[in-house]
Amino acid sequence: MLGSRCFNRWKEETPDIQQLLDKIVPVSGDLIKPNLGMSQDDRQMIIDDCNIIYIAASVDFNSRLDQAIEINIDGSLKVQQLAKECKNIECLTHMST
Repeated sequence: MLGSRCFNRWKEETPDIQQLLDKIVPVSGDLIKPNLGMSQDDRQMIIDDCNIIYIAASVDFNSRLDQAIEINIDGSLKVQQLAKECKNIECLTHMST
């Protein structure tokens, strides 16, 4: 993921890669579950501390249309709503089909 050009500026401003990696906090979740399948603690940490959110939805070209809509559209809208609640959000990045 860090090889993506969307992180180029971040890498330029933080040449020490370990310092860069220390800022990344992966959070487990599920785009189709209530509250994105996250614990309340993880959700609050994102709202309070997160400034970049990166989400990836389904890239399965063979999934049923209703499943693809639930994941790629509805799930992405839930993450967008979460990003609106974030106190320090600077960037919301999304990858999908």
